[in-house]
Amino acid sequence: GSSMLCLISLFNPPRDKVNDGITECLDAGIGVRMVTSHETDNALATAMNVDLISMEEYVEATKQLKEIKGKINELSEIKDAKSLPQPICLTGKDFTLLTGGMTKDDDVKDESGLSYPIRHLNNPKRFKRIVKRLKVITEASTEDKLLLVFGLQQIGKIVGVTGKSSLDEKIFRYSNLGIALGVSGKEMTKEASDLILLDDSFNALVSALKYGRNINSS
Repeated sequence: GSSMLCLISLFNPPRDKVNDGITECLDAGIGVRMVTSHETDNALATAMNVDLISMEEYVEATKQLKEIKGKINELSEIKDAKSLPQPICLTGKDFTLLTGGMTKDDDVKDESGLSYPIRHLNNPKRFKRIVKRLKVITEASTEDKLLLVFGLQQIGKIVGVTGKSSLDEKIFRYSNLGIALGVSGKEMTKEASDLILLDDSFNALVSALKYGRNINSS
């Protein structure tokens, strides 16, 4: 028979001081949401490690996910938005089902002549209810990310998006502020961005926001 000789565990720690950066954003009234294609357990653990959610919220989110998964079809049919849950974490698929999704309108052209489709929320009240406490969206597709961006804008929020994948280029073009990673980001993502973080640091983003607020208030 076979014998186990060893067990190796790998851990990819968060960048230095990212916890402090997230705390500063939250204290300054800037909402922070993590949207990832990664699976739910890993994403929730990462969110807790960087202080985006507390241990209590981690436990609550895990419980909520099980409850929602068991009655997702029933919840998606609820007419009164006030009767919907206010989850901390959702998968991209459940996020779209619970918010009611969005509908594509006619294309518009930007200053460079590129054409982009505009979308609108199918049910703004459902969306507003679902995103009230939502901090983590997992197993997310590009369309799930676009739903979050368009939806937040349509309920009056200014939306900044950061990312490094070539798939994020499309989302940058729709956000109010596209923030690319200078070291690990793809070239097409940098080209579509409004701001490039030269050292890929979340804390550099916090510093940029501080300077921007100082300029705006002076």
